[in-house]
Amino acid sequence: MTPERRNTIAFLKNLFREYYQKHEVEIPRDFTYREFAIQPWESESYVRHLSFRTYSEIKFFLGSKGPRHFYYSSARYDLPGMENMDEKNWRSSDLVFDIDVDHVDECIDKVKSITNIFGEKISIIEDECFRVATIHVVNLVSVLVDELGIEESRIRIEFSGNRGFHVTVYLDDMNEYALLDSSTRRELVNYIKAVNLLDETLNPSLSIKLRKKSHLVEEAPLSLDIAGLRGRLAHVVNNIMKYYNDLFQIDKNEDIEIALREIAKRYLSIPIDEQVTIDTKRLIRAPFSLHGKTGLLVKPVKLDSLPYFKLDVDLSPFKDLDSLKVFIIANENIHVKLFGEEIKLSPREILKTPPYLGIYLLCKGLAVLPQDMD
Repeated sequence: MTPERRNTIAFLKNLFREYYQKHEVEIPRDFTYREFAIQPWESESYVRHLSFRTYSEIKFFLGSKGPRHFYYSSARYDLPGMENMDEKNWRSSDLVFDIDVDHVDECIDKVKSITNIFGEKISIIEDECFRVATIHVVNLVSVLVDELGIEESRIRIEFSGNRGFHVTVYLDDMNEYALLDSSTRRELVNYIKAVNLLDETLNPSLSIKLRKKSHLVEEAPLSLDIAGLRGRLAHVVNNIMKYYNDLFQIDKNEDIEIALREIAKRYLSIPIDEQVTIDTKRLIRAPFSLHGKTGLLVKPVKLDSLPYFKLDVDLSPFKDLDSLKVFIIANENIHVKLFGEEIKLSPREILKTPPYLGIYLLCKGLAVLPQDMD
């Protein structure tokens, strides 16, 4: 490890330590039944099988360690601190969903992949993609509440601190959803992703013969009150009209209702990460913890403000620090829009940045502190 990189890691670790000494993270009330884990700055491995008896123990631990990443389990165990997973004695698990911006069709070609001088691959996602991803998050909440009967008060949404959004359904220990095994959760994933969606599911009033010529036939009317995928289609249309009209251009000669319906069909399948939801022992990021690849907060977002989400400076707890001098170690020129600004960076450039941007670049591995810095 070069002296510059060693110095950078020490700087970030101290920065994170100070953050945790001054700020609170959110922990479930049943945290004594949960496993905790961290990733230290000095290692690619995780320190797992941690358990705590009091919140003050957690705060002291974070304030002294300043970890790069901090997690707790979606699962509840009788003995969460046991190193053997079978000996923990699994009790139940919350439902967890992950929607990454770089897995959303509209944004795949807007993810910049860059390498640094150490040969590490780094992804940067353009600002505009995050709002597009919120369409899927809003639709996911509609599915959970309107189709699966889950109370909205149990659902928490967070910006992950890096690539997207987490949606967690916090459940009571003996709730029927909390007791689902992995195979049943896979069926739930298939339902949410609308796997094997058929045209006739959306057009039940049309005969098989007419469905083959459905462009000649008016589709059955939509209603928020009907069940299944047609009800979901109605909710998606409603969400687009309510929050996202500005994202879609409809030709003035088109029938608006038909055009919206066709747009909405693209959002019936919600691109959740299958493995996250299927895993009954998943580690999830604690709200208001720091993401070590960006220096940004894992920040809760209310449903009614989600459609207006922006990757802005308020996501950084370091925005009020002094400006920062960094040395760019990317192998190529970078031109991206981040934090609402056009950012242009050149290899081996030393520049003075706002603190939130400098810390973001250091955490991403696109910059280090120059050697002359303490």
